[in-house]
Order: sequence, then C-alpha cells, then structure tokens
Amino acid sequence: MTFSNQLFKKLNQNPNKVWILADDMSITHRQILDDIELLKEKLRIASFSDLKRRIIGIAMKTSYDFIIADLTCIKEQAVTLPIPLEFEDGQIKSLLMNVEIVLVRNDADANRLQSILPEKPILNVVNGKLLNGDKQRIDGLNVSENIIKIIHTSGTTSDPKGVLIKDESLRALTESLLSVFPKQELTYLSLIPLSLLVEQIFAIYCTLLTGGKLILLPESMNEFGKHGNTSDTFLDLIQKHKPNFIYLAPRLLNDLNQLPCLDGFSKDAYYVTGGAKVNYDVINSLDQKGIKIYEGYGLSETTSVVSINGIADRKIGTAGKILPHLEYKICEGELLLKGTTLCAGYFTKDESSCHIDDDGYLHTGDLVEVDKDRYLTIKGRKKNLLILSNARNISPEWVESKLKKFSEVEDCIILGEGRDSLTAIILANKKSKTVSNIASIIKETNFEIPSFAQIQNFITISDADDFKRKYFTITGRPRRSCIHKDYINEL
Repeated sequence: MTFSNQLFKKLNQNPNKVWILADDMSITHRQILDDIELLKEKLRIASFSDLKRRIIGIAMKTSYDFIIADLTCIKEQAVTLPIPLEFEDGQIKSLLMNVEIVLVRNDADANRLQSILPEKPILNVVNGKLLNGDKQRIDGLNVSENIIKIIHTSGTTSDPKGVLIKDESLRALTESLLSVFPKQELTYLSLIPLSLLVEQIFAIYCTLLTGGKLILLPESMNEFGKHGNTSDTFLDLIQKHKPNFIYLAPRLLNDLNQLPCLDGFSKDAYYVTGGAKVNYDVINSLDQKGIKIYEGYGLSETTSVVSINGIADRKIGTAGKILPHLEYKICEGELLLKGTTLCAGYFTKDESSCHIDDDGYLHTGDLVEVDKDRYLTIKGRKKNLLILSNARNISPEWVESKLKKFSEVEDCIILGEGRDSLTAIILANKKSKTVSNIASIIKETNFEIPSFAQIQNFITISDADDFKRKYFTITGRPRRSCIHKDYINEL
C-alpha cells in the first residue's frame, strides 16, 4: 500500500470524525475531502488538471490551507516543494525556479513571489486568482516516479539544498515511529513551521494515522522561531489545549523549566525535542518536576527522524534508540546509515551534501556513540552547520559571506550553536578608516537575511593577524571549535 493510500483510507473510513482544530473551526474528514476536491477544481481552471509527477511549490505559513495543498498533491501523485516564506528572495528563487506552479494563500505573498519569479504561475488557493498563467510551463524535469517531496535543507551557501523524499520512505518512517510513540490517538499542537518535514510527519501524518487531532496556531500568531510572539504565548497555548503529543524546541524547554509552577501542563504527554543541542540539566530538572522530555535526532536525508526516546525505553542523555528500520555503522566516529528511509539524492546540492557510498550507507557527518541497545549519543559534527535553540539550521559560511562584502571586515566567524541567536566575531580591517561602523554593517546585513538567521551580538577583534595565527589553519580556514570554546562566555 502506498503512503497516499494509507492516508486516504483513514480519511474515508470515518468521514464525520473531527481531525483539525483551527481557531474556532472543528474540521472533519469529510470537509477535508471536499476541500481537496475544491482545490483540484481551482487547479483545473488554472489549466493544471494533471498533477502527476509535477513539482508543486507550497509557499504558505502553517495553516489549514497548507494541509489541503499538501494532501491534494499527495493524492494526485505530485511532488511537493514546501518553502518557508521567511527565506530571503534569493533563497526562494533558487528553490522554486524549477517548480511547475506555486501555491500561496493570500495576494500579498503572491505579489512578492511574482516579483521574485516573474515567469512562474502562482495560484492563490483561497480566491483562485492566478498570476502569470500565460507563462511558459516547465516540462520533463527528471524526477523519478517514487518521489513524493523535495525538502529544503541548509547548505554551505545561501542556496538551500533540495532533498528528494520517496513515498516508501514516508510510509516506512511513520510505521516505525508509531511503533515507538504512545499507543493512543495523538493530539498534537503544531508550533513550528509545516515547511519542515518533521513537522509534517508529526502534525499531519501521525495524527491522521492514529485517528487523533491536530491543533493549529491561531491565525494571528506566527510560528515558533519567528519574531512577534514570546515563549510565554506558546506555553500558554500548551496549557490551554493540553496536547498529549508535541515537539518543543530546546529554547521552549529552557523557558518551561523557568516557570514557578507546572501544574497546568499534562504530566502524561509525549514531549519530544531535538534539532539543537539539548541541555540535559534542564531535562533532568523537568523530569524531577514530573515533565518527561523525549529527545530525538534526525536529518532530512533520512526523511527526518533517525532515533528517538520512547515511552517504554527512555534514556536521558541520549537521542534515543536508532529506529528499527535503519542499519548503522560507525566509521572513524561518524554515523553511517542505511535503510528504507534514505533519500533518493538531491534536487539541488552543494559540497555540504551527504555522501551515499557504494554499499548504500549515508555518511551523516555527525560524530556519535551508539551503545549495545542502539541508544545514540551525539558527540559533535564534521560539518559546520549551526543549529540554534529554536531548531533552525544555519550555514555560518552563508552569513559570513554577507559580512565579508564590506571593506571594513577583513574576516569574520559566525557562532551560535545551541544559542538563541547568532554572534559575529568581526576581524576589523586595519586599513579601513571606518572600523567604528561595525554596528551599522551588522544592521545592514540583517536586512538581507531571514529573521531567524539575523546577528544579535558581535565582538570586534582589532588585531586580525594575531587572531588568525591562533585560530586559523594554514589554508585560511577558521578552527571553529577552538573559537567557540574560547569565546563561549562572550556569546
């Protein structure tokens, strides 16, 4: 049975069952099936009646419209490419330039995308308005039949990579996860963007397949990780809805642990975390207060989750057991993985792309330890990707390249692993007469990058030569781990 058949069998089994709660709406399976047909009709009117193997961009915030767009594409065997709207224009263009059509949910987003992609058809799924409908269509892109999604993941440049996700990989992963997750109908509160694959899996697919409920953020709220809402706002929502399953970014865990009273939080819920570095003191503290946190680990190239702690087998200090569908081995400390959930390669790639060797093992770039019971502990990274406390992945080289455009900056290093925001170490150019202008340079750079990747602090180094002698290699590469260790107290 295909993944699509699994999902739609569940939708058709009990049409009157409420699945999605959005603001004041309780949405049933029947309403969802009807809205899928409505979207198909809007696409037909826009001359997109046959979606099979077509690459469809979804440029929407977390919303009911996103879910309908995603399910419609799955049913029609299209390939979805979700895109975060907080990406800068260049990133959006690099990912969406090869899609057939882009789906949006309001005219403001449609107009922005039209300015970025003037040759791309753009459909507002709410009002049916089509922009650029007369433009040249893309045809014959080489995407194999079993591909169901293209998922963005950070690279070494400003252009994100596109990971090819297979239908059978999503089916295998959800089956594996549901063998570990609590054996009950899962009620999930979605806080982070649905453009992230792991959130699609947890929020949409796992709740539907268990007959549970999905609670969406109020329309007036931004997803966690964007500006505009404090942690208190999200924690209040958790207390209000009391989900039995939720992903909490490490920063929310820290803020949760600071609350004087946790009586309003369910002590039996399955609180999952991961992505950024986890503070085990916080997990132990919450554990003593009756809130159990279940850490996991994954990457897009393995269709997200690789390991996770379960209700019956939880080990604090680890990222849980490697899921049963995966084989693994460790080579010089690096985790290598093989199994049904490995990606089919890349739609777009760069030098940071993971390598799959001749034996079918994916080289993750992560340094780990695995015990005899398959519990995984992350020790470090071969790659330079930074993961902030809000679980956002950021390539330091990308942000550094923005700063290096200024003559006042001889070199720079971006730090922020496990932190709330980025810090820039600026090696000032002694030849420049405007070194004191660094604050303005940071401000100008922040205008060019998404809010989650903006620089909040900086340290100016006046003697660049001395710093480079201590912290750079002969070939001019920064020794990032040494810099982080020596400057961690100043971040």
